[in-house]
Amino acid sequence: MDSTRGLLDQRPTSRSTVAVTDRRCDNHSPCGSASLFIGSLLRTALCLLLSTPPLFAIAAPGDRDATFGANGQVILSLAASSGADAIAVQGDGKILVAGTLSEGNGFTVLRLNANGSLDETFGTRGVASARFSTIGGGAPHAMALQSDGKIVLGGASEQALNVEDKSQFALARFNTDGSLDATFGIGGKLTTSVDASSSIVAIALQSDGKIVAAGTAYSAPSGGGSKSHLLVARYTRAGQLDDTFGGKGIVVAPFSLPAVAGSIVVQSDGHVIAIGAIDVVALPAGGDQLGTAAVRFRTDGSLEAILDPEALFGNFFCSGVGTGASIQPDGKIVVVCDDSAIRLGGDLSFDTAFGQLQVPVPGPAYGLARMSFGAGTSPGIVGLALQPNGRIVIASTAFAPGGNRFGLMRLNFDGSNDSTFGTSGVVLSPALINGSKYGDQVTSMALQPDGKVLVAGFASLPSGQSSIAVVRYLGDPPTQLVNNNQHGLTGSWYQPATDGQGFEVEVFPDASGPEVGAMQVSWFTFDTDVGGGQRWYTLSGAAPKGQPAALTIYQNVGGNFNAPPVTIGQAVGNALLSFDSCASGQLSYRFSFTNASGTIPLTRLMQNVTCTLTGSVPTNSDFALSGNWYDPGTSGQGITVEINPNSRTAFFAWYTYKPQGAASGAAGQLWYTGQGDYVPSMRSIPMQLYRTTGGAFNASAPAPSTLAVGSATLTFQNCTSATFAFRFTGEPTSTTVSLKRIGPVPPGCNQ
Repeated sequence: MDSTRGLLDQRPTSRSTVAVTDRRCDNHSPCGSASLFIGSLLRTALCLLLSTPPLFAIAAPGDRDATFGANGQVILSLAASSGADAIAVQGDGKILVAGTLSEGNGFTVLRLNANGSLDETFGTRGVASARFSTIGGGAPHAMALQSDGKIVLGGASEQALNVEDKSQFALARFNTDGSLDATFGIGGKLTTSVDASSSIVAIALQSDGKIVAAGTAYSAPSGGGSKSHLLVARYTRAGQLDDTFGGKGIVVAPFSLPAVAGSIVVQSDGHVIAIGAIDVVALPAGGDQLGTAAVRFRTDGSLEAILDPEALFGNFFCSGVGTGASIQPDGKIVVVCDDSAIRLGGDLSFDTAFGQLQVPVPGPAYGLARMSFGAGTSPGIVGLALQPNGRIVIASTAFAPGGNRFGLMRLNFDGSNDSTFGTSGVVLSPALINGSKYGDQVTSMALQPDGKVLVAGFASLPSGQSSIAVVRYLGDPPTQLVNNNQHGLTGSWYQPATDGQGFEVEVFPDASGPEVGAMQVSWFTFDTDVGGGQRWYTLSGAAPKGQPAALTIYQNVGGNFNAPPVTIGQAVGNALLSFDSCASGQLSYRFSFTNASGTIPLTRLMQNVTCTLTGSVPTNSDFALSGNWYDPGTSGQGITVEINPNSRTAFFAWYTYKPQGAASGAAGQLWYTGQGDYVPSMRSIPMQLYRTTGGAFNASAPAPSTLAVGSATLTFQNCTSATFAFRFTGEPTSTTVSLKRIGPVPPGCNQ
């Protein structure tokens, strides 16, 4: 096996499992009777689950939280008409909702207890407000919580009638009890006049407490009409424009066309990225369209990078305003627009591996996750949040002929729909109020520390007016991804639904630097065509702590069984591999030539004795023999091994080719599996050799068949050298091959 690449094929492949002859529980095949070593515990547990009738329905991610309000929702009519514009969660679990009332109270913020009831210790019986003018108009569009618990709202202030400014940037800061903070601005409030009319759309807090705001300003040209600009303003903690940012505290994004703001994020280096859209209606063939755009400013307000869809593509690439954005631990930024999501690098480059679609033209290639709530509906996405395990939760209004609805989606790290959430990753709520005239509208969302999802907006009344609406959905426990930078993840992984296919993983801790390891994966599967034969690939790449491993998929062809020539791996795709625990994970793949993609849930074949959530730890000396081994004389084929003293089993997958002349190209690939008993400290391990045939790539049917075809003995001389002796049934003698370990010796290997 080539020490850096290995074996591959450009076709999709997605099962992961070792051969199991029979996984059913029936009168003809009792639980635990399969001949291979996988499974007695797994099948026993499965049989118990199937034979025990459920006593009640178990709530699942995406379901309404019955402990919140009435049936998971809170509807508040605080005026003739009202609605929520922003939502946030305090550290104590209480919920802040900012919105507007028809009576013209300016900014309104209310606080709910964790169960959805009004917290009457806040403001006046749970409600506080900030008026900016005698007419009291205006609306808060964004909210942020300071580290000291103070609440910052940003939006627009409608001024007195018949003045030049129709609206202004407006900020208000409240104390934790709902009173206005007198140390901020003037009496807790401030306004900034920008052009003829302006409004803050999004705010974020820097690590030093300064407030950055993205907004839209409309000028009034002398020739009539108006032109919009995306602006970024920075304010001090005391509520004054920060003149160290752009000279006056405000900078304008230099887009080629009129632009509007949508969201804002602050990077770890203090640089600010504002996301919005340009108005392609100004283009001759633009129509009534907005195209997502982004701009990055340095800490002093100078321009560093710009993503201008008109300049790049001559049109838009992600339709609509980028109303939601969040930064991943690796610095990449997930952005949502009207019906899609994209992922950008910290420098505003495109992540082509994200989403179901890879779009190469016109202009730079980019990945796009297209989202839908079903036939007859269209999404209007307004926000997103990132779970600690990397999954992406998105809130949206689902526009439908029968009335608009609250909608929620969840994506895997790679942008594919998360099938464990709702129905195929989608939740569509019924009308929040019976007899609703216009339906409901989502404006914002927040993720609670316990993983539950809050969605806020407007609920339409039968009269046509609206009320504040908050719905809480169940989510996942707030578990972090398992640290990829540890040898403890080394081993055999498979998907039970596609028995007979699998993955062999090896991690080299700290190979690329502190907390950044390297990962080598061997993937054994089948052709996409039923009866098309075996296929295998190798995957390799960095395995950083706290985030999925980004891997390149390689294919090796043209070799001969246990003989030269040495083959070269060709890159044929990309994959992301992450682990939710030491026993479960998922691999997302995309093949570059076919654009075929998918996500495979993985289960560990044998529980490891050394895997932890935190770091690279010393490895059991027996288990440390696990990993990738190859014969340097026939590089391009090899053996991956798992030695597990905990379960007293050994397993290997052997990747090779048919004999010369038997086949060519990818059709010439072969793989075998071997398994046997293991005693701690054993260094010469006899195993049965198996051949598995008849499966199809990433498909549960047809079920493959496994046949014993010979025997083998794997003998370790030390941590870097081994021999592999094999004999196929009917052959008079065995053949012995000398093996070398690929990569460095893992922690704990002491031979």
